[in-house]
Amino acid sequence: LQPIHADLADYNLVAGRSADGRPRITGVIDFGDVMRSWRVGDLATAIAALLVRGGRSPLVALLAAAEGFHSVTPLTEPEVVALWPLVVSRAAVLAAGVEVQLAADPGNAYAQAERADDWRIVDAVAPVDADLAEALLRNRLGLPPSVAAAAAVHRVTTLAATAVPAVAAESAVVVDLSVTST
Repeated sequence: LQPIHADLADYNLVAGRSADGRPRITGVIDFGDVMRSWRVGDLATAIAALLVRGGRSPLVALLAAAEGFHSVTPLTEPEVVALWPLVVSRAAVLAAGVEVQLAADPGNAYAQAERADDWRIVDAVAPVDADLAEALLRNRLGLPPSVAAAAAVHRVTTLAATAVPAVAAESAVVVDLSVTST
């Protein structure tokens, strides 16, 4: 555990221009959510924020942000496993939080403005399979498959080699089982 910002979204970053004119982060503001937690929590927050801006695919945002983070601060095994579930959790907390704010104060203009964006993040992450996200992340970062994935591949490969008899293509018979066959 270490101190993290816990709200590293675009609206809490200060940027300037690098020598080549590209935007460059020069500072961070709003330290109201600082806490001791996993450092990967800041990455998960940033990925969730990326899903609101520019209509990015959740997997594209995950892979691009994680690859950049990993190139500077390599992710540990537990962080790789936790990253996508943390992104999904961030989405849920944002959506639930805005609903709580609006229930308590229906006239809250800030919550009204954020509501659609917060639910857009939930809609983006909800259909993504966590195992797929982790497998793609591992592949992008050049990491080996998870132990569970490697065991499943081994089991399927073993079963396929022993359970399915090989059929020579020339001896295979095509059978039409459609409703129009006679």
